[in-house]
Amino acid sequence: MGHRFLGLGLSLGIALVSSTAFASLRYPLKIQETLMATAVEPCIICHDTDAGGPSSVNRAFGRRMVRYGLVPGDEQGLATLLLSLRNMQDDTDGDGIGDIDELKAGTNPNINDITGEEAQDYPPPVYGCQAGGRAGAWPRERGAAWGAVCLVLAIGLHARLRRRAAMPRKEG
Repeated sequence: MGHRFLGLGLSLGIALVSSTAFASLRYPLKIQETLMATAVEPCIICHDTDAGGPSSVNRAFGRRMVRYGLVPGDEQGLATLLLSLRNMQDDTDGDGIGDIDELKAGTNPNINDITGEEAQDYPPPVYGCQAGGRAGAWPRERGAAWGAVCLVLAIGLHARLRRRAAMPRKEG
């Protein structure tokens, strides 16, 4: 019986920690599909590198998307946001070409096509308690904390059940 609780606690802990570490590998494909673009820049339109990850959304277009409410893994939210951006005519890099038009053309909305400079207009996104309650967000820190709590509880319960099983029973 105790082994089941330990296994359940470990599984839950691992699931909570690992579920927050997923990447949005399909975002470039979703952008291409939604906008009917011929080609889309890879992950670097939002992230520092193509490896991605929530802590690397440091490019201006990515920060803007996060500010508008995009969360990791929400492909439908991405599509809805892109269609909204089309109407708003956002121009992250300030070169006179809207972000959606740049994405459709396969150019980077972070790089000003006139000056060649990268846009730096938004601070990096904030995760965890500092995020101010973004709906639908499950920051990595929160998942890791709950995973650790589940793990500690499972180990404690397992130890208690083992001690109880080892104690001699009183007859009476």
